Amino acid sequence: MNYRNNIFRKFLLTLISIFLVSFSTHAQSVHIGIKGGVNFDRFNTGDSGRFGRPSFHLGGFLELPLNSFIGIQPEILFNKSNTRITLENENARWNTRFNLNYLSVPILLKITPSEVFSLNVGPQFSVLTNRDDTAFENLGKAFSRGDLSMVFGVQFGSGPLKLYARYNIGLADIGSLPYQNEWKSRQIQVGLSLNVL
Repeated sequence: MNYRNNIFRKFLLTLISIFLVSFSTHAQSVHIGIKGGVNFDRFNTGDSGRFGRPSFHLGGFLELPLNSFIGIQPEILFNKSNTRITLENENARWNTRFNLNYLSVPILLKITPSEVFSLNVGPQFSVLTNRDDTAFENLGKAFSRGDLSMVFGVQFGSGPLKLYARYNIGLADIGSLPYQNEWKSRQIQVGLSLNVL
């Protein structure tokens, strides 16, 4: 986990440098906005894995254009995840539900082939804020402190209000219990974004 944190810090410093250069050359085109929508989550746990009950995400974003075609879109989101997974130990196997609260920081490349359509792709680092709620007696905490994922998304709209959809693929094993299969997150997001500046 420390290794992933170091990589993330270096990546973040590089992007901040790019942001500063971009801001100085395209300050008139920078946009600040808010966004929110619905989440559908599941975990690949070695068995089929089912999408849990709908949850939500809320947050803000910056749009930092590098030119008319490509830009960078950093965000900060509160991400709620409701999912059902299978747990097991040496004596038993059972299903349970988890309600997870993540603070997520996607740093996305924004590609705009037309005025009404854009693509997003990039990494997302998330910190689990309610890890203590996932603890089991004699087993410990079910989830690790963070998750690293890749985001793939589309966005539609030409005005300040836009519709977007994303699929987030977890790259890290986020489980921390013994006797478990590998857990990797999968998330579908659909929502609306609004440019406020």
